[in-house]
Amino acid sequence: MRSFIFLPMSLCMLAVCCTTANAESLIYDPVSGNYTYSYEVVGGVSTTTYTPASAQIVATVTSSMSLINTTQVRYDYTLANGAMAKAGLSGFVFRGIPNLLVGELAELPNQTMAQVDALYASYHQAITTPPNWTNGIARDASKAYSSIHWFAENEQLVNGVQVLIPETSLGIPPSATQSGFGFTSLDLPGINPARLQGPYSIIAYADEGPEDPQDGTLNPLQTLQGNDFVPRNAAAPMIAVPTPYDAAVTLENIQTHVHTWIAKQLLNATFSAQLDTSFLAAIAAYRANQPQTAIIQLQTMRTLIKQQQPDADKNDTTPTINLTAPPALIDLLAARILYFDLGYVMQR
Repeated sequence: MRSFIFLPMSLCMLAVCCTTANAESLIYDPVSGNYTYSYEVVGGVSTTTYTPASAQIVATVTSSMSLINTTQVRYDYTLANGAMAKAGLSGFVFRGIPNLLVGELAELPNQTMAQVDALYASYHQAITTPPNWTNGIARDASKAYSSIHWFAENEQLVNGVQVLIPETSLGIPPSATQSGFGFTSLDLPGINPARLQGPYSIIAYADEGPEDPQDGTLNPLQTLQGNDFVPRNAAAPMIAVPTPYDAAVTLENIQTHVHTWIAKQLLNATFSAQLDTSFLAAIAAYRANQPQTAIIQLQTMRTLIKQQQPDADKNDTTPTINLTAPPALIDLLAARILYFDLGYVMQR
């Protein structure tokens, strides 16, 4: 018996670890984006092809940041699906945001469940969501990190009746863009790899397919399904702003996050050290109650950033593309974020 399976996008949200069975393997084909999956059957090994959802989209995300008052940052996003895509872009997810729900959704000891539900409902309403998409927010078990997501709706109203949308028609089609994703936060932007997802993955079995491991572990295909998304760097509230506000602590938080960009090859280590000189001087000046001296150091950093990325002060919706020659010492998105964060401190 031959089975043909469309694996829904919800599988992409699984948290998984990789465990390999005796004869199971996955071999990636970089040309097609598919995997050859080998698995044990009675009397030998069978082989099939797995097409992940991520191989069917050509996804990009553009970030925009703005101050809507002295303390709140507005985050807006535009998604695009390239002309070579084979399916709609139908999922947009951020994970690992430290303080997304702090303030608006801080769960105090005496809060009732009804109060918590009301806070969640109010925050849902504050999330900007395009037509025919839904949003959601959640905390991890430790309540130290939050996630936010948008998924294309799989139903639409036709003549007063809810009708299922085929998975092949979900989301942003090839050669199209979609704006309208956004939210506000009390924290400053840093870089977080957004997860962009297609609507389904495809696998066909000429037999019954692999058996689930008896010990409850995951086979290689299940592990791959749990990581079936396209990562794209985006601006997200990753840098805490202390309450009450403290410029020196805020700059320390910015500097700590910026240092993480070096390992991600978004920032040259030598250029980071050059910025650190001004970071330390500005922090010391704020602690000595010398704000004007600190601002001079912040202006120096912004000048250095614009020397590397002249468009660092432009918060538009064009795709983030680095200068080609000479190679910039800081990624353009990183430059825009750092330029924005330093300006925030100068204004406060």
